[in-house]
Amino acid sequence: MAGGAASGGYLISSPGTKIFATPATISGSIGVISIIPNISGLLKHLEIGTDTVAMAESADFPNIFRPLSEAELTHISDVVMKEYDDFVSAVAIGRNSTNESIETVAEGRIWSGAQALDRGLVDELGGLTEAIEAAKEGIKKDTRIIEINPGLTSMQRSLEIFGIQQESLLNLLPQDLADIIEFHIALAKFEDERTLYLMPYVQQP
Repeated sequence: MAGGAASGGYLISSPGTKIFATPATISGSIGVISIIPNISGLLKHLEIGTDTVAMAESADFPNIFRPLSEAELTHISDVVMKEYDDFVSAVAIGRNSTNESIETVAEGRIWSGAQALDRGLVDELGGLTEAIEAAKEGIKKDTRIIEINPGLTSMQRSLEIFGIQQESLLNLLPQDLADIIEFHIALAKFEDERTLYLMPYVQQP
C-alpha cells in the first residue's frame, strides 16, 4: 500500500499473501457510509417547486428533492450494515482472522502504516520495491516487471483536442468550485456503482 490505501484501498489489499505499508500509509477505514443529499430546504429558500408523479410509495427513491421516509432510512441502514458486515468478513478471511478480532480495529477507524502493523492489518513496513521483491520470492520463477500507466479520462481527452490541460482550466476557477469539480470527476469513474468504499476525506496535494 502506498500513501493512501484506506477503506476500498485496504479491501483490495486484504486478500494479499503479504501486505506492505510505509509507516505513514493511510490505512484501515474499514467502514461503510451512505450519503443521499436532501436539497428541499435549498429549493424552498430559492422558491423553487418540484412535482413528482409516482405509481407507488418510494418509486422515486432516492429523490433529493424531499426528505427520506422512515422506511427508506431503514432500507438504507440495512444495506449499509450488510456492506459493512461483508467488508469485515472479507478482511477477516484475507487476514486469516475472525470477524470479532477485525471489529476491534474496524468501525471506520483510520490507522497509519505503523499502527496497522501493530494491529495485524499489514505484515511488513516497506514500499513498492520491497513488495516486488517479496512477490519474486513467492513466484520462484524468472519475472519481468511491466509498468502500466492509467489513460486519460474522457474529459481530459476532450480538452487535449483543443490544447487545454485540465489543471490549467481548473486553475481559472475559484478554489472551492475547482475542488468540487475535481471530486465530481473522480466520482464519475464509479457512476454505475451504488455502494463505494471510500476514504472519508480527500487528500490535498
